[in-house]
Amino acid sequence: MDNQQATDAELGWLAGIIDGEGYLGMSVEAEHNYREGHQTRQHSIKIEIKVTNCDPAIVVRTAEIMQKLGVNPYIRQPAMPKNTNHNVYFEASIKRMAPVKRILDAVLPYLVGSKLERASIILQFIQLRTDNPGVANPAYADNAKGRRGPRTIKPYSEVELALADRCRALQSRKGASETTRATGAATLQTMKDRMARLRETS
Repeated sequence: MDNQQATDAELGWLAGIIDGEGYLGMSVEAEHNYREGHQTRQHSIKIEIKVTNCDPAIVVRTAEIMQKLGVNPYIRQPAMPKNTNHNVYFEASIKRMAPVKRILDAVLPYLVGSKLERASIILQFIQLRTDNPGVANPAYADNAKGRRGPRTIKPYSEVELALADRCRALQSRKGASETTRATGAATLQTMKDRMARLRETS
């Protein structure tokens, strides 16, 4: 990557493509893990940035700017169902916390509305997960045999779960539209206030 640095224009472009053509959010999946009582099923919270577009040049440009930030996104052309009239599309995605944080830290000043709020929530979540020291896996107690998973696990805190709920609410159509309307109303009021002050000083 030759240690290239992303310019302000490139960061603005990346933020715009994430805002307009991208997915930024959290999902809940199920995976095998160990909890108190030796239950082996636990929900897992995943984070992701994904840009999808029918124009491969846009996805390539997205990946190029991400690479300048030291992040290598996963690029793929998802398989389309047979006998479908949908356009072929391409996507670049990132799912690990460290690279997601690196991208969000870079584009945060350029995001607006719901995506800005989601990015802030995800960054808070990542910081909490990073600071979480974890606890000893109870499956290793009493010299238990068989599949036991990692020696240290990180149960989600109430704050982490609340952040995930807030982010997922914003990802829904209702949550996103309400946030957009609220942001638009606040911006309009700010503009009105500034115009009133200008009239008073003129």
